[in-house]
Amino acid sequence: MRKRRVVVLYGGKADEHSISCISTAGVLKAMDAERFEPIPVGITKAGEWVMGGTDPRDFDVDDGAMPTVVGPDADDAVKPVVLDMSRGNNGFYAREKTGRSPRWAMWTRCFPCCMDRTVRMARCRACWR
Repeated sequence: MRKRRVVVLYGGKADEHSISCISTAGVLKAMDAERFEPIPVGITKAGEWVMGGTDPRDFDVDDGAMPTVVGPDADDAVKPVVLDMSRGNNGFYAREKTGRSPRWAMWTRCFPCCMDRTVRMARCRACWR
């Protein structure tokens, strides 16, 4: 059986940013790896959608520091995510450092782990098509 790709959105501009990051770690660890392929997409406190960088499953709060989603300026492994429905398919692209934005992946569902206005809008427009 083919795995379903599920975008897991976390972080966001809301005050609950770090709690969303912690919750996402639990969601990703609990997701059935034989049935689903999770695609973690973070939202920085500034509202930028990104992927890559630190895997949310690796967030550690034992040292007392709360996790946050960082942008491409803070981590070279992080790529901005572009949602552009006019480009066809499901409009999910990850922008390369060169400025190109190739289609990254087709996905079938979205699991928002944050309460952010931009996430609610995206869920209405793209995630549940």
